[in-house]
Amino acid sequence: MVRSLGRNGRKGLYRHVQGDVDLNGPLSDHPTATCDIKVCCGVFTLGHVRPDALRELARVTRPNGFIIASTRKSYAEATSFENEARRLQAAGVLVTAQCLSDGKYIAEEGA
Repeated sequence: MVRSLGRNGRKGLYRHVQGDVDLNGPLSDHPTATCDIKVCCGVFTLGHVRPDALRELARVTRPNGFIIASTRKSYAEATSFENEARRLQAAGVLVTAQCLSDGKYIAEEGA
């Protein structure tokens, strides 16, 4: 997990970098509403992180922050990823700003 320095205008600098973070459990070392953005690429995939991890990612993201996640179409279908996002939206945990379907992901499968 990486936390950027944020609003100071400098790029490429990080305040905190931590490896071995298990997104399938509580992020107990990370306070609520402390990050502006989370980017998950290659994270939500079969055998890795479950869709319910979105709840914890939302908890550590500041209000009006962003969680950007990409998934393979097969993962989204097998795990009901979109249903989980809808449940979290209905519960007031997150708001879907944009959802792209059938985007380019890898040669043999859409996102």
